Amino acid sequence: MKSNAAFRNTHMVGWAMQVAVLLGLIALVAWSMHTAWVRMHDQGIAYGFDVLGRATGWQISSPFLDQTPDDPYWWTILVALVDTLGASLMSILAACMLGVLVGVGLLAPNRVVAQIFRTYVEIFRNIPLVLQALFWYVTLTALPAPRANPPSFLNMAFVTNQGVFLPAIRLPSPAGIGWLWMGALALLLGSALWRWRQERTTRNRFSVLLMSGSLLATFGLGIFICHSGSIGMDVPRMTGFSFRGGWTIPLELIALVLATVLFSAAYIGEIVRGGLLSVPRGLIEAAQALGLPARVVFGRVRFPIALRSMVPALGNIFLFIVKATAIGSAIGYADIYSVSVVSISQTGQAIEFLVAMMAGYFLLNYTLTLLMNGLNRVIAFKGSR
Repeated sequence: MKSNAAFRNTHMVGWAMQVAVLLGLIALVAWSMHTAWVRMHDQGIAYGFDVLGRATGWQISSPFLDQTPDDPYWWTILVALVDTLGASLMSILAACMLGVLVGVGLLAPNRVVAQIFRTYVEIFRNIPLVLQALFWYVTLTALPAPRANPPSFLNMAFVTNQGVFLPAIRLPSPAGIGWLWMGALALLLGSALWRWRQERTTRNRFSVLLMSGSLLATFGLGIFICHSGSIGMDVPRMTGFSFRGGWTIPLELIALVLATVLFSAAYIGEIVRGGLLSVPRGLIEAAQALGLPARVVFGRVRFPIALRSMVPALGNIFLFIVKATAIGSAIGYADIYSVSVVSISQTGQAIEFLVAMMAGYFLLNYTLTLLMNGLNRVIAFKGSR
């Protein structure tokens, strides 16, 4: 009787089914890996993750981290992962700003303005992303060469067919980095105390003193760092046939980000439009009846309410942007996909690099999913589930 009661307990049955499915998946993966290793051993194919410790013998162009031919494969994969992360963050931020503008423009009372944004959405949403990336890459290669007087800003930033050359902050000594971190922490502390003081109903002289001391310390550290020479400005300079120094943004990254932003902003614009239309008309009319200006009604009433319905769909678009960076391989951008493919072709060990590539994409996408779920919980109506 007790055993029958245990089987009738839906909670226990549910847990038993989940454990059984999990064990089955683990067994399937283990059997697949064992079979793959045995087949590769029989055919004389090298295998093992020790390949990640070998020197690559080739160099990739990364705008974020340095990599040399003597670096091992694991560092090259890590540099490519950072390249993927950098392109994804730049695309997400720019696509959000442009997408909000497009979504608001689609609802503009002026029919001409609304039709312009509608035309933009229909054009960029219906052209394959890889074609857009190729188009922008070919277009950017038509820019002037470094020695042909390219467009510049204050002779410090240059736009050429080899990339965009920008000034960079030089931190030659670890001490300078330490002072910089201390200054940033002092600034954050001062900002937090200022916020805390603003939210309190009564004045607190001690908090005011702490805030003032933090800001003064930040200012003093800035003066000390500048005079000590720990921080300098590395300006691009013409050497030979190109610029040297500063921070170089390759054309491949610019074309990839530009194509991804224009493509994704069309979808984000539709999401924003749908979210704004989902706000009950009565709430907007109530805010207008209070005599609030139109910008206040939009920024404090309509958009925050609409954001609650937009976040889940925006999360899917952000995940798509991260995975869409793989098209950078079509224009030569050194993302984790293209670097893994080249590594497989050189070593012949596909499984190891495929696992590393999948782990990298999973890390980026799962972290982004957690952040979007957290944002969804923060902005949700209190008491809602």
